[in-house]
Amino acid sequence: MRKRIKVNVKKQKIGFFKAVKLIIFNKANTDGKLTIAAFSYIIHIAFKLVAVIGTALSIGVIGTSICRIVEAILNRDNILQSTLTFVIVIPVTLAIMLYMLILWGSANEIEKENDRNYIVSVFSSIVSFAALIVALVALYKS
Repeated sequence: MRKRIKVNVKKQKIGFFKAVKLIIFNKANTDGKLTIAAFSYIIHIAFKLVAVIGTALSIGVIGTSICRIVEAILNRDNILQSTLTFVIVIPVTLAIMLYMLILWGSANEIEKENDRNYIVSVFSSIVSFAALIVALVALYKS
């Protein structure tokens, strides 16, 4: 079991321009907090952006499916196919919306995280996943 050692450290207030000067001339002791802030902010924004876009697309898919069923009913045209499509699309869309909710929560967790290694590894895995998608698109195009 570890013993916690309490250290009283007074935090001084530093002006904005003085802090900028300390950072530029490498005089500030940030203990990696700037690295954590930079990467966690990028991940936080990316996750929230994907969550918002995914939710908007999901709502659009549900609306389009409903419009298609109404159109099929009004035109008396293949109601069964439109209804079956709607029955298949709704659970998949709701699962996607649930995943977007998980991404939103993950973005909130990343924003509060202080472990530099964890943040850099999450960032690295996101970049690797993006590279995989780009490689698959390049293979498909050629």
